[in-house]
Amino acid sequence: QQHKFSYKNPKEQPAKADLVRQKEFVENYLKLLSGTPKNEPKLFMDSVHPTMASKSSRGWIREGKDKILLTSASRTRMNISGVIELSTMKTVIESYETINGETTISFLEKVQVIIEVGKWLNFQRRMG
Repeated sequence: QQHKFSYKNPKEQPAKADLVRQKEFVENYLKLLSGTPKNEPKLFMDSVHPTMASKSSRGWIREGKDKILLTSASRTRMNISGVIELSTMKTVIESYETINGETTISFLEKVQVIIEVGKWLNFQRRMG
């Protein structure tokens, strides 16, 4: 007889998700887009710091047996900055040893050239 179960991962949802605030954000974002001149670039930028490491999950394993997952002892951390320009879908992605003010400015300078945002992207060097 079938047990009517399937082996799968659960669906995840951020524990602090607030659907009302998310809806408000989308509404405000759409207003912002509709009020922005068409020739003005619309950029989204973020930096991430993923760690590459083995991660075990669940799976069907025969009773009384162990399934060995070979892992590495090192955890390699990456530092990545990226930007996307929404009207052209052009992207710029760079990897850095670390993410700080200096690398962020360097990244924005590359964005300015590659995406040709010219006068729209204004920032100042304020180092040390």
